[in-house]
Amino acid sequence: MRAAEQKKYNFQTAGLQIMSGYDTGWLTPEAGLRYLHIWHGDYKNLEGIRVDDNKNDVLTGIIGIKMQQEFLLAGGKRLKPQVKISGLYDFTQSDRHIGGMFEAGPVSVEQRQMSKFGLELNAGTELSINDTTHI
Repeated sequence: MRAAEQKKYNFQTAGLQIMSGYDTGWLTPEAGLRYLHIWHGDYKNLEGIRVDDNKNDVLTGIIGIKMQQEFLLAGGKRLKPQVKISGLYDFTQSDRHIGGMFEAGPVSVEQRQMSKFGLELNAGTELSINDTTHI
């Protein structure tokens, strides 16, 4: 963006995820749904080209498995490393594409249809200080 110019750009996103699983100790199968709403208002870029407002609503099914192990530490603290792998399926759109526009002017960008299937890998660690404090 040029130093003397500023453009207004309004972008909002909201999401909700609901998951359920059966904890067997170190292994937890899970399933759920994730909803995501993405919206941006119309604007003009630095070249004066108007970009229309746009919104996307995405509903994704999730099925996966979480593996975790709890370790007791000194002072009653607990450390719980965990890894989760999930398969994702997009219920809402089969024609979503990746595209782009650049401030420098018109540029041709190859677009490919995005897959309805995906894979998600999460890793993390939880530290329990006491029964009510978790990091």
